Amino acid sequence: MRFSWQTKVKGTSQYEISFQGQINEKSNLEDLYVEILSRPNAKNYINLESIETINSSGVAKWLELIGKLEEQNLIIEFVHCPIGIVQQMNMVPQFKGRYHVSSAFAPYYCAKCDKEHDVGIEIPMGATSNTVQVKESMPCKACDSSMIFDDVIDEYLSFLDS
Repeated sequence: MRFSWQTKVKGTSQYEISFQGQINEKSNLEDLYVEILSRPNAKNYINLESIETINSSGVAKWLELIGKLEEQNLIIEFVHCPIGIVQQMNMVPQFKGRYHVSSAFAPYYCAKCDKEHDVGIEIPMGATSNTVQVKESMPCKACDSSMIFDDVIDEYLSFLDS
């Protein structure tokens, strides 16, 4: 699936930009920048939930976009960040820039279902990796068995510390 986005009015001077597809060398982030720049005093929630993949060229384009947004002092908040995006934020501190990530997904595995499940995590403003509680286990929504966190729990939200 190719990269695209949709913008919805969320409230007075608030917009949610939902991304879909893959961020790669073909992704046109310049048009996105122009759109966000056209609302200099608005708060933009960037919803990354439907991003399927991001490759190294996509990361380079993304970092360029974030740098340009920061130069303009635009108001951005990241929401519904999928596991792959959280991993990028952990590896590349500039990936989120100085912007707040208010929600992300965490990987859990249910042995009974033999399935991976993405579970949402809310992240308060000013949180660190030590203050956001990621549970080691929780009930599976499909079978009510116990599913376990499927990553390194102490490092999963390390991007909050940079």
